[in-house]
Amino acid sequence: MPTDLEHNQIYYSANKMYPEVRVSEAACKLLVEIPKAFMGMALKDIVKEAKEQGVTMVDEEFTKAFNERWKAKQEICCQTAKLLADLSHRK
Repeated sequence: MPTDLEHNQIYYSANKMYPEVRVSEAACKLLVEIPKAFMGMALKDIVKEAKEQGVTMVDEEFTKAFNERWKAKQEICCQTAKLLADLSHRK
């Protein structure tokens, strides 16, 4: 499946936009499936969390852990939305 961005483009952009937190090439390879339209937002969220944790190098391990936390949050949001929809139909 072709992606909008290659990992080297993500690497260049991430490290230019956020020089205070470096992003490794290995981490960027995990981000290639993110649509180009959402890449800036994704990088912003990753860097924000890295700063909160005192991390100055986002590596593959950090990115995998971030992705797992993000997926868990999305699952909670979906479950909450479903519960709210179910409750609104009961009235």
